[in-house]
Amino acid sequence: MTVLSAAQQLSSLAASLAGVGGGSFSSQLTAAELQLASGKNQAACNNVAAFANHVRAQAGKLFTTSEATDLLAAADRIRAVIGC
Repeated sequence: MTVLSAAQQLSSLAASLAGVGGGSFSSQLTAAELQLASGKNQAACNNVAAFANHVRAQAGKLFTTSEATDLLAAADRIRAVIGC
């Protein structure tokens, strides 16, 4: 089993969402990845939380409920690895 770092998870999730919602979801995750790389863990946590709120707002609209649940679980995993 391979455990991915928070940066790897952010990058993978951002890539999977490229172009969705005009790229806004991906840009939130990329911003969090850059903040994390700069040692700004709290700012990264805040961006991942904003991403989760954005996903919740689009559940049942842009995303199915199942997709939103999966994305929120990924955000929770990333926040846990960062230590939010």
